Amino acid sequence: MGPPTLKRQNTVEITQDTPNCPSELIAEVRRLVLQEVEKDPSKYEEEDVRRFKESDWLVTRYILRKKGDVKAAAEMVINTAKWRKELQMIHWKDTDFPELMYKSGSMFPYARDKRGNTCIYIRCKFHQRINKFIDLEKKFILHVVNRVDKEIDGRGLMIVWDMGGAGLANADFDMLWFLVSALINYNPKWLNYILVYDLPWILRGAWKVAQTMVPEDQRKLIRLCNGKDIHEYIDPENLPDYIPGGTCTINYRKAPKGCKSFEEVGKEYGMTKEDIDKVLKIYEPLMKEDEAKAAKANPRRLMRRQSSLSQLWHFLRHPHMPNMPATFVRRNSRVESDENKQPQVPPTVPETVPEQIASA
Repeated sequence: MGPPTLKRQNTVEITQDTPNCPSELIAEVRRLVLQEVEKDPSKYEEEDVRRFKESDWLVTRYILRKKGDVKAAAEMVINTAKWRKELQMIHWKDTDFPELMYKSGSMFPYARDKRGNTCIYIRCKFHQRINKFIDLEKKFILHVVNRVDKEIDGRGLMIVWDMGGAGLANADFDMLWFLVSALINYNPKWLNYILVYDLPWILRGAWKVAQTMVPEDQRKLIRLCNGKDIHEYIDPENLPDYIPGGTCTINYRKAPKGCKSFEEVGKEYGMTKEDIDKVLKIYEPLMKEDEAKAAKANPRRLMRRQSSLSQLWHFLRHPHMPNMPATFVRRNSRVESDENKQPQVPPTVPETVPEQIASA
């Protein structure tokens, strides 16, 4: 008699408290995967194999994705491990990416939303459909996602797809579907929802067309939100300062020490001088504009930016540490004065995981 079948689940969003699958299912998936790994260990990274052996939750994510089908779950694990090996993802470093991509704040992980999900912000106005630059952008997205997944053990993620200031030149919705596909196929049972923020009216037609090109289950992950309505999802003290009302002091623009210049990295990716100059010409004024807006909104805000992203990684790993800045604390672990308050649930985020997340 084979291992018990996991019934199809339609549970609450993935959180720190989401239970693991039955141990016999986890053991069977491990057996199948390790049996395949032994045939040719060179196709897999040792660290990925070690993590797979040690983390019951990692195995659980694949079992849930495949609704308890252990053979399908094992196949998905194997395909993911091979994909990571081919990309050499485990060897990517923060310093592999140009200083400009950090200092611009074009993409960064940040403090949690009201439900305890770690947030990743992607600001579309910085995106440019320039030859080879798209390859660099995609690798940067995968690196940040991989880094966050590892730091928080794949428990609760939301994406803020920020369309503020974007125009027709930035309207590349394929990049969004690339991210969603990567999360569903290689980082399963982690993404809870995507917030498309400040979609300009000029792009609403393109947005409607773009949605018809993706499966319905992926479309259902998405919520639309404008202006201060974002406070229904994320507390102002956890929002970056460029968003209206945002007062968080995490420095999301601090580049790691040792980053190369954009010119150096661009050449490594085969970008021409013309392409590099085109990107710089777009990025630099946008960065100045952001700083000017932040200074105008609150002249002292720029002086009070505190921790770096390296400290954010630390806080993400230890959300219950004493003496931790309140902005990093999960909503359900706030100070005692907040314990009796009922957390405000965003009205458009369902209490149960949508159909596509239960199967994603």
